[in-house]
Amino acid sequence: MAQADHLRIGGLAAGAVANLGPTGWRNIFWIQVGLHGFTALGLFTLYWPKKRTDYPRMSFKQWTWACDPIGCFLIIVAATLLLLSLNWAGGAYKWSEPHVYANLTVGLIFLIAFCLYEWKGRSDGIVAHVFFAGGPNFLLSTFAFTVEGWIYYSAVNAITPQIILNLGFEDNSWDIALRQLSYKIPSSATAVVVAWYATRYKDLSKYRLAPGRPTS
Repeated sequence: MAQADHLRIGGLAAGAVANLGPTGWRNIFWIQVGLHGFTALGLFTLYWPKKRTDYPRMSFKQWTWACDPIGCFLIIVAATLLLLSLNWAGGAYKWSEPHVYANLTVGLIFLIAFCLYEWKGRSDGIVAHVFFAGGPNFLLSTFAFTVEGWIYYSAVNAITPQIILNLGFEDNSWDIALRQLSYKIPSSATAVVVAWYATRYKDLSKYRLAPGRPTS
C-alpha cells in the first residue's frame, strides 16, 4: 500500500516539476538527492541498535568487500545501459542506431556477467544463495517482479504519457499526471485488498517446505 501511495504522489510530483519548463524534469533527480540524503542522515543519527551484532568487528577493506562492490558495479552498469537504450529506442533514436543497439548489447553483457558472478563468483553477494535453496518459488517470484517492473516502466511511465500527449488528450505534464491517477488510484485500492488478504489468509507468503522441515 505504501508503495502504491508513493507511486501516486511521485507521479504527481514528477508531472508538476516537469511542467515548470523544458528542463523541469531535472528537478526530479534533485528531489531524489534530497530524499536519499535525508534517509541517510536519519540512519546515521537515529539508527543505533543496542543489540550486539553477530558479525565480528571488520576493517574498512573487509566491510567494503562484504558490500559486494563487484556485483554492485555490474548491476548498476547493466541497469543504466539497458534503461538508457530502451528509453531511446523508437523515440530519440531508431533501433538500428548505435545509441540503442550498442548500449543494449553492452547492458545485456553486463547483466549476464552479474548473474554469473553472483552465481559462481561468491556465495555471500547481494544475491543471497539461501533464497534459492528452498525451491523455485523465489526465482519465479523474482522473475515476475522483474517483468512487472519492466511493464510498469515502459507501459505506464513512458509509453502511456506519450500516447496521451500525441493523441492530444492533454498538452502538459501536470494534466498527464492527473490523468494517470485513473490507473494509480485503483492500483492503490487493490494493494489494500491484497495486503488484507495476504495478512488474513497467509496465502501469498507460503513456500514449499522440504520434507521433514518444521514450519515456523
